[in-house]
Amino acid sequence: MAFKTLNEGNNPVAVGRERLLGLVIVGLSGDELVQAALHLRRDSTRGHYPIFADTQAWPGQEASQGPILDCLLDGYVTGEDDALTRAEQYWAAAADKTDLPVHNSDARLLSYLLMRPDIDLAPIRDWASPEIYRYPLIEAFGVTDCAELLNRLAARGLIRRQSIVERLRLCPACHGGHALFVDICPNCEGLEIEQDQSLHCFTCGHVAGERAFLAGAALQCPNCRTRLRHIGTDYDRPMEHYGCRQCNERFIDPTIVARCSICNHQTRPERLITREIGRYTLTEQGRVCVLAGMTDEMPSPVLPDGLITPPAFEYLLSWQSALADHHRQCFFTLLMLRMRRRDASSDAPADTQLARKLHELSQRIHHALEAGELATRTQEGEFWILMPQAGEERVRELMQTLETWLTDDSGRPIAGVDLQARMMASNDPRASGADGAALMQRLASTTTERAHA
Repeated sequence: MAFKTLNEGNNPVAVGRERLLGLVIVGLSGDELVQAALHLRRDSTRGHYPIFADTQAWPGQEASQGPILDCLLDGYVTGEDDALTRAEQYWAAAADKTDLPVHNSDARLLSYLLMRPDIDLAPIRDWASPEIYRYPLIEAFGVTDCAELLNRLAARGLIRRQSIVERLRLCPACHGGHALFVDICPNCEGLEIEQDQSLHCFTCGHVAGERAFLAGAALQCPNCRTRLRHIGTDYDRPMEHYGCRQCNERFIDPTIVARCSICNHQTRPERLITREIGRYTLTEQGRVCVLAGMTDEMPSPVLPDGLITPPAFEYLLSWQSALADHHRQCFFTLLMLRMRRRDASSDAPADTQLARKLHELSQRIHHALEAGELATRTQEGEFWILMPQAGEERVRELMQTLETWLTDDSGRPIAGVDLQARMMASNDPRASGADGAALMQRLASTTTERAHA
């Protein structure tokens, strides 16, 4: 292999005759090649350029290095002509536009995807990563929270998920994916449990573990002292039980808890956060925005957590109010929710548990909404919900759902925390002729609240 324009010792090699079209890393393999590729991808001006390695590097790769190099490199080339031909193909996909937006991580990622329309943005599985899966390319662009970036760009319609690679259950405290599922005693929550076969004495009806019936080599009821000789006549084995050696409790099924191996937080499995890991590609809208240099414009009103922005909420509330004023068959309910400490002297969260619940509620609240209902958040712990064609019964149903979420890991209500609700129906005199901002202001100034502990 030969790079004709390469002065010996220079690395990487520049590809292009009239302007720089790409880069080739030569003479490196293994960890050195990985570090060189990361260094080039971190470049804030050329990180999206085609980057290749020479074919001589490929035989020296370890199996663990292959996936990360597949994410960082655009392949392996045999020489300068091969590199030039392939680099020109990438730039052709970008309409040979040389001033693609690269001013932030979002722009660099979108420009990278624009030049590679046939390639998906894929994750790799890394057992050493807290979330098990990670995106090396996005990390090289300087992003620490890959999931947040992908959700934000997808919510704006600039990228879309092509397929799901994995569905993870993450720790609600640290968002780590290394959870241990442990069987514990439902009474004392101890680990010293063991499975035991139960026996049922037909004479007196006593049921206990098999060891309680052992009398030497024979079976004898510990309650009525009847010798048990024949199964089906003297006794039977109704079911298997578990016994706890710490508190002597007997139970049919143990309690299963998820224990995070990273932060040691323990919770019930149903409280783990579900996150879907996928492969992403640029949408047509995204392609148009990148070519126009508008990667920071036209934000979507829908936020990554499923809520909509407050301005969009006010606009739609104004529209709904006008509709209700002119058409009697159209009505709505506006609901304001506040989750806060009972100690009104402080606006700060009661503790980290409350802060976690606020984040959890914002991530899940849109799942409790029916079709056509919208929600927004104006400040920490304050949510607004627009419920078209909904009456008090639907409001009660929604409140019951939200109240079940405001419990700690043992299922008890969080101490010192209130969920307060204010409601205004479209037939309320205060709602007549008001726009969205006025409706929200009037409801917020209402003194009557419904409290839920």
